Amino acid sequence: MRNVVGQTPRGADFFPREKIIAKIYRHLDAGAHLFLAAPRRVGKTSIMRAMEDRPRDGYHFVYVITESIHDVEEYYSKVLTAVLASDAIGALAKKRDSLKKQIQEWLGNLSVSIKLPWGLEASLNADGTKENKSFQTTFEEVLARLDTGEDTIVVMVDEFPQTVENIREKHGNLVAEQFLRINREQRQTTNARIRFILTGSIGLPAVVKKLTSDSVINDLTVVEIPALSEDEARKMTETLLGYYHIRYQPEMIDYLLQKLKWLIPFHVQLSVHELIDIYESNGKILETADVDKAFKSVLHLRNDIYFNHYYTRLNDSFPQKEHKQFALDLLQQAATSDWVAPEVVRDLSKKLSAQERDAVIEALLYDGYLVADNGKGYRFHSALLQQWWIKKQG
Repeated sequence: MRNVVGQTPRGADFFPREKIIAKIYRHLDAGAHLFLAAPRRVGKTSIMRAMEDRPRDGYHFVYVITESIHDVEEYYSKVLTAVLASDAIGALAKKRDSLKKQIQEWLGNLSVSIKLPWGLEASLNADGTKENKSFQTTFEEVLARLDTGEDTIVVMVDEFPQTVENIREKHGNLVAEQFLRINREQRQTTNARIRFILTGSIGLPAVVKKLTSDSVINDLTVVEIPALSEDEARKMTETLLGYYHIRYQPEMIDYLLQKLKWLIPFHVQLSVHELIDIYESNGKILETADVDKAFKSVLHLRNDIYFNHYYTRLNDSFPQKEHKQFALDLLQQAATSDWVAPEVVRDLSKKLSAQERDAVIEALLYDGYLVADNGKGYRFHSALLQQWWIKKQG
């Protein structure tokens, strides 16, 4: 298993997360549509791609990321094309001529030329006499009429909450709210053999609260993607170091995990990357002191690309000046404290209502900045991010 840093590990490079994958399948088997909830870098995308690469019998997964989309019709264009161009649909079409004809009809109703990798192509009529349907309408027809037989197709939409935010910023609240309501209706009326998994690195409930009631997403089953357990993180570290034939003292791994605190796959991979560099530079067996050296290296300027988004995304998460300032003040306090007590939080948020304060804190908790303890207050979830924040503000 290679140590893939920055990209989505796939195939043999994916660290197995059997428990959470089994949980996802359990809900899919029950007919649920899902929202995978977790901060960035916890492993949502790698889990989805692993399920796509190695599906259980009877399941086909279609992955599409919509982070850069700002228009409703553009969204349906991308998702529809991903579904029709998928290996799953290609395999089904090869088995049934009726399905191939049906897909050809759908393609012919669109106002653009689309070529599918498994052999079909359709273009807009040259004379322009044919009435063309929207991508949204065609997508809804696919959901209602697509005959998948006994197989189940799961459409996985990555960065869905960000898409809603993009639509809201460009077209306003009403358009974004309508988009959410349409999505709910589509999930309710789709073929029983089609499921949706939505996910994103910002919280969907927080995005919805800005627009309307949570009734537009209450049909989704929320599945939280946890960090690695200590046993999983240890096994992952051992596997990565073993692949590169790195020698180390056993207590070195214990110290690394204790120092990381929040055992998300990416932070394990980033730390291992630096430990491998240390080993290759001197050839000495790794020990606990090398973990401290690795942490300093992780915070080097060259690795800012992995942390900068935590700072810059505050502009998107909190467009109101007072909200952003409270977030910055709270994070600065957390960076230099073991815990930020509730009374300190209240003092920092004097300019906000209790509802506004709680909404900012909820976003920081979901996005992985902070973790809460009812008695102590709040602290940084990640030791690496905490140290980077101190350096950033220093």
